[in-house]
Amino acid sequence: MSACGTETECTPGKVEACFCPGGEVGGQACNAAGSGYEECDCPGETSGDGDGDGDGDGDASTSGDGDPTTGDPTTGDPTTGDPTTGDPTTGDPTTGDPTTSGDGDGDGDIELRNDSFTGNGQATFQGGFVVNECWGSIYEVPAEVTSFGLSRAIALVGGESINAAFDVFVYGLAENATNPQNGVQLFQESFDLVGSDTAYNEVPINLDGPFSYPRVGLMFCHLVHDGYPSISRDGDGYVAGGNFIKAEGLGWVEAFTLGVAGDWISRLVITPQ
Repeated sequence: MSACGTETECTPGKVEACFCPGGEVGGQACNAAGSGYEECDCPGETSGDGDGDGDGDGDASTSGDGDPTTGDPTTGDPTTGDPTTGDPTTGDPTTGDPTTSGDGDGDGDIELRNDSFTGNGQATFQGGFVVNECWGSIYEVPAEVTSFGLSRAIALVGGESINAAFDVFVYGLAENATNPQNGVQLFQESFDLVGSDTAYNEVPINLDGPFSYPRVGLMFCHLVHDGYPSISRDGDGYVAGGNFIKAEGLGWVEAFTLGVAGDWISRLVITPQ
């Protein structure tokens, strides 16, 4: 297993095309340090009002929205924002709390996630996976949710625009679970996912339960292909104990031990009961 990210450095002042709301194309300039690209500059765009209202409108834009982790970016236009490749270098791990926000459609579902990606930032696609290797995440179920059903899984899978088969699993976990598979299997099914650097894949689960676990594990395994398309990660550190790789010859290890300096952009939506 070679957990390597794609190239991220750019030439200061260089402008690349990026996606805007409504399908328009804007420009994104490399910053003065050459360490990454600025926000997408869209035609006719005005700056946000900065009121920090965190409206959770799912538009995959943080302009004027306040907390960029609220809402469900899958309910808006999945082509907005520019999930360009990020910095694959390791950094200081974070131990911040994973996000457990509503999914933005008003039905009471809760989106469990470790990542902070909103569709308007940097994402890196991991290309080192081979057949039968897996990525996985552990999520904390909010303490006030005593029982729940499983609605769907969400993942940003790309690096190459082809269809690829993955096995998807969900496990109910105890507090002391050491990896996403260290519990009771609740769901398993194979799916063809569409590789895309801009659009999320949604995997239907639709299990009423009720399930009562303090933590849940979600894992995706490569069935027949090596490399891309594969999972992406964000670029702002990682939730300790939240991201894993099942690597050939190693078994389950925390992803940061293989140089993955971010959280998998992979989420699980539950329905409180």
